[in-house]
Amino acid sequence: MAATKFSDVIRICGGASALARLLNVQVNTVQKWKDRENIPAERWPIFIAVAESKGKKLTPDILMRMAARNAPRLRPHPRPLPKVRPSRRPRVEA
Repeated sequence: MAATKFSDVIRICGGASALARLLNVQVNTVQKWKDRENIPAERWPIFIAVAESKGKKLTPDILMRMAARNAPRLRPHPRPLPKVRPSRRPRVEA
């Protein structure tokens, strides 16, 4: 089964506990990545290496597509912002 979400990547790589030991971070850190569906990009090389060691194909391109899918969508501001008037500077007489 191909990974389509970051939680799939974490599962394929052995789960939160195994990855926490490997990455020398707390288990709840990996669990938060799983819950948020986001793995920090600086950690991707380790995930790629672990997935490869387990015979799974995982590339930076796959991870980037996952990250792009989870990126927040830009929405217009709910209220129009007030117009800014140019400041009135006092006249300086020479």
